[in-house]
Amino acid sequence: MKQLGVRVVFCPSYWYKEIAGEGAKWNSTCEEDHIDALCRTRALENNIMFIYANAAGVMKFPNGTVDTLIGHSQITLPIVGPVAKTEHNNETMIVHTVDLSILDIGRKEYWLV
Repeated sequence: MKQLGVRVVFCPSYWYKEIAGEGAKWNSTCEEDHIDALCRTRALENNIMFIYANAAGVMKFPNGTVDTLIGHSQITLPIVGPVAKTEHNNETMIVHTVDLSILDIGRKEYWLV
C-alpha cells in the first residue's frame, strides 16, 4: 500500500459477538477489544486512515440462530488512534472531518522515506 500511495482504507465488516465462543467466559468484550486493537494496528502498520464500518443490530436466521452484531465502527489514524467511533451496536452513520497531515508525521517518524 505504501508503494501505491494509499492513504485511506475502507473496511466493511460483519463481526458479531458469538464468534468469541467459549472465550467470552474469560472476557465478555473480547470481540470489541479485538476490533479496537485491529483498527489501531492496521492504521499504524500501514500509516493510513482506517475506516472500519461494521454491521450493527441483531440478525435472526430462520434456523433459530442469532448473530449479535458488534457495531463499533470507527475512523482510526496512526499516532492519534480513533478520531470517531461508535461504542454501541445500533445502526448509525459517522461523519467526521480528518486532517490527513497526521499521515505525513507518521511517515516521517515511523517509516523510512
